[in-house]
Amino acid sequence: MLLQGTMGAPVFGGADVSKFIEVYERLSSCTGTDLVAEDVISTFPYYCLEMLRDTITMIDRYLGKDWEWLKGDLQDTFHN
Repeated sequence: MLLQGTMGAPVFGGADVSKFIEVYERLSSCTGTDLVAEDVISTFPYYCLEMLRDTITMIDRYLGKDWEWLKGDLQDTFHN
């Protein structure tokens, strides 16, 4: 996974959440990271604009560290 803030690292700005999730998962899997691993969930907000981090970290599924459910909640929150 590219470190957040480096050239070419994806940044979620609030639009096209499904596409961003797909890119984020592909980059995570390229590094051999298990998509259910806590680090995939805990690093997700840092690949988002700072103004969105509080919203994302307050979603119940983020707090529960459940990636599959979090994806659905993100799509609901950001209306795809």
